Amino acid sequence: MYKLLHIHANIIFIDHSRRYISEHIHNEIAFLGKNNNDTATKLEEYGINYKIFENSKDGIKLTIEYANQFDGVIFHSIAEPQVQILYGIRPKVKTFLKFFGFELYNLEMDKFLSDKTLKMCEKKQEHFSLINSFKRKLKILMNLDYSVKLDNQKKIYQKLDAILVVNRFEYDELKSLFYMPKLIERQLVDQVGDIDKCKIMAQKSNEIIVGNHGAEINNHIDILDIIKDADNKGEVEFKLFFNYGNTSNYSKKIKQIAQEIKNVTLIEDFLSMNEFESVYESAAALVINSYRQNALGNIFMAIEVGCKIYLNKRCSTYQWLISKGFLISEIDDLKKDLETGNVKLSVEEQQKNINSFIATVESYSVNDFLNNIILIFEEK
Repeated sequence: MYKLLHIHANIIFIDHSRRYISEHIHNEIAFLGKNNNDTATKLEEYGINYKIFENSKDGIKLTIEYANQFDGVIFHSIAEPQVQILYGIRPKVKTFLKFFGFELYNLEMDKFLSDKTLKMCEKKQEHFSLINSFKRKLKILMNLDYSVKLDNQKKIYQKLDAILVVNRFEYDELKSLFYMPKLIERQLVDQVGDIDKCKIMAQKSNEIIVGNHGAEINNHIDILDIIKDADNKGEVEFKLFFNYGNTSNYSKKIKQIAQEIKNVTLIEDFLSMNEFESVYESAAALVINSYRQNALGNIFMAIEVGCKIYLNKRCSTYQWLISKGFLISEIDDLKKDLETGNVKLSVEEQQKNINSFIATVESYSVNDFLNNIILIFEEK
């Protein structure tokens, strides 16, 4: 049996460690953060052995010592503390990164923003003196710089044995921009339990959900312009999710524009899960105008309850879902569909997407995923 340590820094994603339960893998959790009752109670719920380490110099040192007792370590996010731990792990310990997204996409953000979004964003300039530039290069050389940036991304990611990405389409796109270690596809292992939630919704409202938060990667402005320009929108209402990522100057500008459009409603408060699911069950469509992988959980929730999905064809998620047989509409079709009232899926189209969802889940099981983890352990 292989011993696998999961390193978490966000209590919200602890549940993901349960995807790795197997007769061949013994899982434990190292949580970086405050040791308080709330954290301990949450960790106890999952029935996996755990330790809590302070996110401090001494805490990092203790985490490294603990991690080196395992056959493998999986990082569920990567920031400066995790990079410090990664540098301290012995070569015989296999290392994995569960890819989230922002840790690399933020390094080349301009490539994933529309022209209109770029004009709205304030360009962040980093100014380095020659001395500071030399100091940074020296720190990188000595493994003492732990912030992931373009100049040291390859060096850090070369320490990883494998990266866990949802699909090869996204991996190939990332590989064209960054150094990438060996791929282990995750496919839809996080959605295995969602098959029972799939249902045909014969009655849908005229509401359309736009985006999943207030950050610029949603390229909201392009969609708001389509809404303003479309004729004969009829009774269609738009719900713009804005309940996090909404504190930048960009988001303030988008909020102001959205409030000037009479059939757009901002959702700024966090919803309970029941409220959130209710919005999706009622909605006719979901519009995600990201150029990169984003809002996968939202997209699959929408598919499970019969929403029409609009994605940007530049996005790897669009290419992947089309390859899997899903009915996915392009953002370029939205204006025409608004004007012709074609923003809902028929019952037959809903069923086709549900069938594609089930087929995708079942084509790559949790056991398939875990066997690929085990193959890395078996490499010499």
